Amino acid sequence: MTKLATGLLIDPVAKSVGPITIDPNMLSELYLTLGCEVVEYVQLDDHNFLYVDENGLMRDNPEPFFQIDGFAPMAGRAIVFGIDRKNGKTTSSSITISDLWGVISFPDIEFVGMQNESGVEHDPIFGDVATLSFTPVFKQKGKPS
Repeated sequence: MTKLATGLLIDPVAKSVGPITIDPNMLSELYLTLGCEVVEYVQLDDHNFLYVDENGLMRDNPEPFFQIDGFAPMAGRAIVFGIDRKNGKTTSSSITISDLWGVISFPDIEFVGMQNESGVEHDPIFGDVATLSFTPVFKQKGKPS
């Protein structure tokens, strides 16, 4: 049985946000809508998350971008959905279009690359563990790095 949910489609090409109703459990439908092959789950708050192209920054000349307050810029389209905390099921978004417009921007930036950071963290079971993280680096378009 198909379970449809209404999400909010973020389109940085059109610089728009609008409703979309799809089956969020059908990966093929998500891939087609987002124009990607792999989706990444990004938790926005206790009740909402978004799906975005996991490889968006790895494409040749990744752009355009959108940014939600408190998060790094993301490349490509995305869909915001809700989540039922009792059962983990995807639901329609509880964020309104108006609320999303209050926290989203479409910055005119370029992706420079990834900054690698390594370190050591202490794990109570495994002891000292090497860590490696990658942080995306951006610059304003037309400005030197």
